[in-house]
Amino acid sequence: LNVYGDLHVIHLQGEITATTFDSVGKGYKKLSDKKGLQIMLSGFVRTRKQFGVAWFLFHLAAHLFTIPVYFFIALLRTIIFLPGRKNEWADWWGFSKNVLKVCSHFFTIISNKPHFYKVL
Repeated sequence: LNVYGDLHVIHLQGEITATTFDSVGKGYKKLSDKKGLQIMLSGFVRTRKQFGVAWFLFHLAAHLFTIPVYFFIALLRTIIFLPGRKNEWADWWGFSKNVLKVCSHFFTIISNKPHFYKVL
C-alpha cells in the first residue's frame, strides 16, 4: 500500500504491471511474457549485486538448463497426458526467449553497471 497525499494505490499481485505489460496472469510466477522478462532480469541483477559473479553464473546456468528440461516436460504433457496444449508451447517459447534476452545482457550484468536493467 502506497499513500501519496489524497491518492491511495494498492498493488495486489502485480495487477498494475500486468495491465502495463499486457500480461495474462496475476502475480509474479509467469516468466514467459514481458513482465516475466523484467522480473527475471531484475532477479539476475539483484543476484549479481548482492551475491557476486559466481552466484549469478550459477543462476544463469540453472535457467539455461531449464530450457531443455521444460521442452521435454512440455513434449511429454502434449503427447502422453494432455494433447492439444498450445499454451504449454507458447509458455516454453516465451520463457526460452526471455532467458536468451537475459543472456544478451550478460556482460552488462557481469560488469555491474547501474541503471541499465529497465529494458521494457
